[in-house]
Amino acid sequence: MMVDHYLRLGVTRTATHAEIRAAYRRLAQRLHPDTHDGVVSTDMVAVNEAWRVLSDQGRRSAYDAKLRVETAYVAPPTGAPWSAIDDDDDNDLTDYDDDDDVLIPMVETVAARRWMVLITFTMIAAALLLTALFVYAFIRSGSTAR
Repeated sequence: MMVDHYLRLGVTRTATHAEIRAAYRRLAQRLHPDTHDGVVSTDMVAVNEAWRVLSDQGRRSAYDAKLRVETAYVAPPTGAPWSAIDDDDDNDLTDYDDDDDVLIPMVETVAARRWMVLITFTMIAAALLLTALFVYAFIRSGSTAR
């Protein structure tokens, strides 16, 4: 997951350059090595990196684009017929058609989808390997039995 430079500086993603500069200067004064006996803290390094990225318009645009891609998700389909239907028949305990949790599509992030693909391919590879091992063991056991 990407580091959120806006959160690091304590500003919103719609902050102006002046607001970002003021937040950086406030944090830099508090975390500067001169105020901590010459010791450079990791927080100061992170604040400097956030300022380096957010102070330049080109870097900030590229960072915002990466941030949007990382936080992108698959939106549920609009106009889904089950989202408009609301049966309030809560009296019948055996009626499972009212369970909206089952009918609402799952919202997935891009990273979650990548992990699901990786796990799926790993499971397929493991199944193929186990099949090959069983076939090998079967052939080997048949050739030694007399």
